[in-house]
Amino acid sequence: PGRVRRAIAAQAAVVAVPATLAGVPLGMLAGRAWVGGLVGHGIVPAEVTFHAHGGALPIAFAVTVGTSLLGALAAAVRPSRMRPAVALTEAVAPRSRIGVIRVAMGLMLVTGGVVFSVVIADLDADTADQAGLFVMLALCVGAGLLGPALLRVAAPLARLMGDTGRLAADTVAVNARALSGALVPLTLAIAFTAVTLVRTATTTHVTGIPAPAEVRWLEFFGTGAYASFAAIAAVNTLVTAILARRRDLAVTRLTGGTRGRTLAIVICEALVVTGTALAVAAAVAAVTLLPLLHTALGTWKPWLPGSWLAAGIAAVATLVAAGTVLPAALALRRPPTEVVG
Repeated sequence: PGRVRRAIAAQAAVVAVPATLAGVPLGMLAGRAWVGGLVGHGIVPAEVTFHAHGGALPIAFAVTVGTSLLGALAAAVRPSRMRPAVALTEAVAPRSRIGVIRVAMGLMLVTGGVVFSVVIADLDADTADQAGLFVMLALCVGAGLLGPALLRVAAPLARLMGDTGRLAADTVAVNARALSGALVPLTLAIAFTAVTLVRTATTTHVTGIPAPAEVRWLEFFGTGAYASFAAIAAVNTLVTAILARRRDLAVTRLTGGTRGRTLAIVICEALVVTGTALAVAAAVAAVTLLPLLHTALGTWKPWLPGSWLAAGIAAVATLVAAGTVLPAALALRRPPTEVVG
């Protein structure tokens, strides 16, 4: 067991080190662009310039390697305690049951987020605005912990698409634990973007006064950066889940499924994940945003142009397709006998 834990921790460190070496220079470039944008839009004085902190690299190493090791060791506890025969059996047929502790923590975070949202509705606008982020984080993490259950609730809807949908529904139910790993970053990206856009649009709609250009740039650029990080994490999780199923996709083809039919199953699965993410994110955004609108504008009615809503749904569908349909299509190019063999 100790050797298993050390091996998993070493794998995490091996990934974290090159990730840090690649991420720090990119962060420097992004930081320089961010400061340049602030100066260019008149948000900060022209005398403000970008300077890299001498401790950026060691701090990044400490954070990245440290969190990677903690995550790896936490994930390694159960596998290291399992008997080898049980582990091999579970690798072939993953567990479908959701842990009691996970469900309890998810319900606790969701309930806490809702209660906190009710509380901040009676606070002043500035305090409520600062507290809104914690409401969103609690709801997003709670929804992520409950992700497998949410996906299993949504999976039967795929059966409306016929035989292909029925196969997709069964597949989503079996792989709900793996797919749920993408719900937290997906929900966070959608909800964070929705809160920013809807609040800006509602403010303009209610007051009739558009926000200054520099304020819009600051909000949209910052939101885009945060949403991009979350989107990358979601796509990475979905790609990993699909690539882990290459053998399953090959078996589907060997049992009579054509390449197109097999890909259609994956598309149905992507629709289930997209719909679940949109529904959960809409609920998170509503619970987070409504008290903020009430404290700042005195209204409970959010407003968003229909074209913005359609563009957002299309963007989410494209994101999920990039993490599921595209890697599946590439994996299906290999002969199934070669994959299974």
